[in-house]
Amino acid sequence: RVHGGLFLFVMDRDNIPSTIKGLRACIRCGLVKPFEQFKAEGCDNCEGHLQFRNDEKAVRTYTTDDFQGLISLIQPKKSWVAKWQHISRLCSGCYAVTVNGELSPNDILTLQDSGLPVYLRKRGTSTFSTEQE
Repeated sequence: RVHGGLFLFVMDRDNIPSTIKGLRACIRCGLVKPFEQFKAEGCDNCEGHLQFRNDEKAVRTYTTDDFQGLISLIQPKKSWVAKWQHISRLCSGCYAVTVNGELSPNDILTLQDSGLPVYLRKRGTSTFSTEQE
């Protein structure tokens, strides 16, 4: 949108955390939302493959509260930060810089069979890496 000569970028409200309490990060992509928001909506990037909407056990399996840093993306395809963090193909929203958690080998195979990269956003790694990109 243009307002008074300035470009205003508006993120989809579903992609931003509704509260700062109980924040969790998706283990695969790093999207950050509160537990209840993940439960109600799933993950905007992964829901089609990991399906944790309306499933508390799956939300606990595919998300973690053990993450560091926060990146807010409005235009991922144009953001150098998104390119640097290898998240430029993901939806706009808030992302963890590092995530400490792991998917099961079966979940990894399911994602790889679907052609989706499996992100490794762990602490202590000097670079971002994926198992498949």
